[in-house]
Amino acid sequence: MNHAVIDLGADTVRLVIFAAPEESEESGNDGLQIILNDKSVAGLSTYVEDGIFTDKGIERTVKIVDKYLKTIDSFGDASVTIFATAFLRQAYNAEKAKAIIEKRIGHEIHVLTGEEENYLGLAGATDEVASEEAILIDVAGGSSEISVINGANVTINVTLPIGSLSLYIKHVMGILPTKQERLTIYEKVMKILRDCPNIQGHSNREIYCVGGTSRGCYRFVEDLAGEEELGTFVITREEIVTALDLCDTDFRRVQKAALKVAPDRIHTVLPGIVAIYAIMNFFEAEQITVTRPTEQAGYLFESPAEHVEVESAPPDLPPDQSPFESRLFKTAQKVGSAHS
Repeated sequence: MNHAVIDLGADTVRLVIFAAPEESEESGNDGLQIILNDKSVAGLSTYVEDGIFTDKGIERTVKIVDKYLKTIDSFGDASVTIFATAFLRQAYNAEKAKAIIEKRIGHEIHVLTGEEENYLGLAGATDEVASEEAILIDVAGGSSEISVINGANVTINVTLPIGSLSLYIKHVMGILPTKQERLTIYEKVMKILRDCPNIQGHSNREIYCVGGTSRGCYRFVEDLAGEEELGTFVITREEIVTALDLCDTDFRRVQKAALKVAPDRIHTVLPGIVAIYAIMNFFEAEQITVTRPTEQAGYLFESPAEHVEVESAPPDLPPDQSPFESRLFKTAQKVGSAHS
């Protein structure tokens, strides 16, 4: 039987279908493969008004989920797990909206708690970190997870209101931010970082980035630098400075690069870059490594929670974006309810 996961995030909705071979003593679950990985840019967090997830947001959610459920049916028998992140969890009418959507689609939705989301943000990523003393960041649409890794343990994990989409909504008037808007975003991010006591005193560590925002930023920066993408890649401070300088000296080139490499993130790519640049400066890092975990990475982590001592930020955060695709099956295994 296949396993399908629909991930309702602040900016995108993602469907991943896994083909799981029959488990045996020899192979276990190592043969698990992704047979479909698709996303839709939905902007569900933009339907939250004055803390209420609106009727239009509910309709938008139902429409996208219905489309994905039909896709799942076309692949044959499958268990279906659907979960949502902070954009719905933090809405005042979360329970009512959830109930309406569930009735319309005929499936339950698991709204992740902040603790679950933090935990799942680590699954499938920590095996990509080569250094025993590192910082792992996931800049999502509405917030960012920052984890401090010491040896085999994640000793600090916080969620902060730093998101590429939320920064865009709050601080940018047009499609791409002006010089003053970029400065405002930078100062806002630095203030949030300085005001978080848990992450102080961890400078000069290697920094690893995961998630769609960081990958889009990498492609954008490398395109402007005239370099080709690699499997596991690095963004240097100098490359980011060059890209930001081009915003003032060759804006047309910047527009073309954003449209070429991140057409579905054109409005959030620069806020994301500025946020990453601020994080790099805060931790005094000269470069960051952007990782794309293997397809099975999230699944292979049996009990990462045993190695995590979480120090969480306050829960009243803006909407968060979905966890990246490699941890989706682990999510279904740990916190989702499978429905045939």
